Amino acid sequence: MKNSAKTLIASAALLGTAAMAPASVAMDKELSMLEAAVTNQLTTLGVDAEKVDTLTVGELALLKTVFESEDTTASKSRRAKEILDISTERSTIWGFTTEIDGTSSLKDDVVSGLSTLDVEVANPDDLSVAQLAQLKAVLNSDATTASKSRRAEAIIEN
Repeated sequence: MKNSAKTLIASAALLGTAAMAPASVAMDKELSMLEAAVTNQLTTLGVDAEKVDTLTVGELALLKTVFESEDTTASKSRRAKEILDISTERSTIWGFTTEIDGTSSLKDDVVSGLSTLDVEVANPDDLSVAQLAQLKAVLNSDATTASKSRRAEAIIEN
């Protein structure tokens, strides 16, 4: 009976993993198609499309909405540039991009900043992206060192 239960659990886990793989591949394919469509539209509008691969899914969807609007070409171009500028600003301020090493570089920046405050993190890999973003905001704030340390410790504890 024990072996049957173990076999059943192992089979279910294997099937679950196998079932998720096609969904992951499909999502990657859809993201690639969305990035390609946005790149094509930006190029058509004469807007630099070099950093499309650093856009979030939300930014890509927003650009797609702009392209599908009834606005003039000039208006679409202006709005697309505004979205790209906001994305660049996001990347600059937070040190976060959708590139594969984005979270790691944010984590490294935060851990480095925390060390200057003498705040230790037992396991930086356990910090969520939300915690990293909050900590980055604290580190970039104009607060006193003592205040930054207290706020950082509170974020890490939660």
